[in-house]
Amino acid sequence: MAGTSSGWIDTHVHFFNRKALTYSWLETIGEPWTGILGDYRPITLNDYTLDDYLAEALPSRVTKIVHAEAAFGSDPAMESSWIQSLADRGDIPIAIVGHAALDAPEVAATLDRQGENAGFRGIRMLWGAGGADSPSLRAGFKLLVDRDLCFEDPFAWENLTGVSALAGAFPTARIVVGHCGMPMKRDPEGLAAWRGAMRRLGQYDNIYCKISGVHMTDHHWTYQSVKDTVETVIETFGCNRCFFGSNWPVDSLYGGTLKDLVDDYRRIIAPYSQDEQDAMLSGNASRFYRF
Repeated sequence: MAGTSSGWIDTHVHFFNRKALTYSWLETIGEPWTGILGDYRPITLNDYTLDDYLAEALPSRVTKIVHAEAAFGSDPAMESSWIQSLADRGDIPIAIVGHAALDAPEVAATLDRQGENAGFRGIRMLWGAGGADSPSLRAGFKLLVDRDLCFEDPFAWENLTGVSALAGAFPTARIVVGHCGMPMKRDPEGLAAWRGAMRRLGQYDNIYCKISGVHMTDHHWTYQSVKDTVETVIETFGCNRCFFGSNWPVDSLYGGTLKDLVDDYRRIIAPYSQDEQDAMLSGNASRFYRF
């Protein structure tokens, strides 16, 4: 059966392998992470493996996943190579969003190494103030676009003007606003400002929105607060430019199981047509991440 009973693609998952990779944010608890995540010590105690994830996610009828970079080592391709080895097991298809510093002199070589992994689809990165306007970052961004790789922004909505500038300058770029633009300010004024910023981003046809991190950005969430966030994103970007992610294991910190989260997603989009539901649950992500 199609629609809300069909499978889905989880577009935002993290795995941890601290024996082989460096995760400074897991090893030293502090800002800026505590300001976003709160007390995240429970997810620092053990690695998080593909097997751990599948045990939690298979009841939600997940069919494919996108791994988002989480290790901060000197060679970002090492994490992608490890994720590729998990994909090669054949348990579930995995696309890889890795890391590369687009403004670094060695960005082409980094993208080459990343591209040796069959599942590599694009990068996430942060930049400093004014970074989107720097010639070096724009040169690196052009390399990304020329290779038909996506760019995922991990910024909060207050810092997304650079993303819209890149979307306008590179109309063939494929850009994802992560975690619904991170609406952390939950008071009416903060949410109104977030909605305005998202509307401005939604005007660009080459910007998509990942509906994920809905508990991470709303620690005292309710079904209604999640529904409000999800509906705002869908109304802003349309059914063809958004997809869902769990942000697991991070969102496990805030209550509920992964299946509970996905059941809420399905309940929220139930009023849409089955074609629209299928697009948001799997079709859009399948095309965007080239599964």
